[in-house]
Amino acid sequence: MIDLSFFKEKKEIIKPLAIIAIVLIFDLIFILRPQIIFLTKVVPEAGELKKKVVAAKKDIASKDNLAKRHKELNEKIVNYEGKIIHEEEVPLFLSEISRIAKVSDVELMQIRPLVLDREATTDYNGRIYSRLAINLDLRCGYHHLGRFVNNLETADRYIKVLSFDAISVNDPPFEYPIKMMIETYVINKDEKKSY
Repeated sequence: MIDLSFFKEKKEIIKPLAIIAIVLIFDLIFILRPQIIFLTKVVPEAGELKKKVVAAKKDIASKDNLAKRHKELNEKIVNYEGKIIHEEEVPLFLSEISRIAKVSDVELMQIRPLVLDREATTDYNGRIYSRLAINLDLRCGYHHLGRFVNNLETADRYIKVLSFDAISVNDPPFEYPIKMMIETYVINKDEKKSY
């Protein structure tokens, strides 16, 4: 049989050790385990909240920069709105292109406007915009062509050169036939208008 005399002699030591062991087991099962489960759920959430707080602080710090950028963009909008022509101004715009060609020493053989897309865009004021493409048949040298393109793109109105093709000429005065397509935007009265 088992000799229990050892336990009887060491009773004073075993009782406190048994009580400590029972308290530790109780603590592990009923107190520490739920705390560990709780922490495993809370720690990732705390990390996410910390990231959100850092992002919010960063946004608050950049509020002044955002306000400044907003003001700059509003000023640019006013500037760009002045560069877009109204539907009634299309004939004047075409004559302006003719004037730019003359100033640039470019012979303007033909000018043909056409609407690129029937899908008009509406801005925040409810105005309807559409793209207007203009085909130009020109005759000039390369230097004059460069001056013409520069004058178009730096004009008071928005003009973008989409493409151009030059046909080679071997005989002087080296004035090349050039087909060019430019575009601008027009503020329409209604979107079904064609030019």
